[in-house]
Amino acid sequence: MSLTPEQVRESTGFDVGTFVKKVKDEIGVGRVRLNFDGNSNRAHAHYEGNVCAISLPTRDAIKRSLGFDDKTAVAKMKAGLTEELCHCREHETDHSERVVSCTIDMMQKHLTQDELNLDYIKEKQERLQRSPQIVQLTPIPS
Repeated sequence: MSLTPEQVRESTGFDVGTFVKKVKDEIGVGRVRLNFDGNSNRAHAHYEGNVCAISLPTRDAIKRSLGFDDKTAVAKMKAGLTEELCHCREHETDHSERVVSCTIDMMQKHLTQDELNLDYIKEKQERLQRSPQIVQLTPIPS
């Protein structure tokens, strides 16, 4: 089922289409399809042919499951989108140095200063900086 732009904005709390376009164009990801999941609080991506398919939790699902306010839930969604787009760019699921560097860079460029100052975002960036692994990378399944 396709959602109207108004329904998407209602479920996310921001202009997700413009946000995704800016990030994907900047990092060189081709086609992207978003699916909204009202039951999960985590984003994840996989390839379907040549399309990066990202499953994104709704703002209400994040608020309900994690107890976040609107501002933090929106910031979590934006951070999740930057991370999944970087995973798609690198065609890998692991937190390699390239994925982590891309994610943090895109968060710094595309989240607002208020969002970057949220404890959740600061903690996420710290977790990411501790996570790069020099291991055999796992390709994103096609």
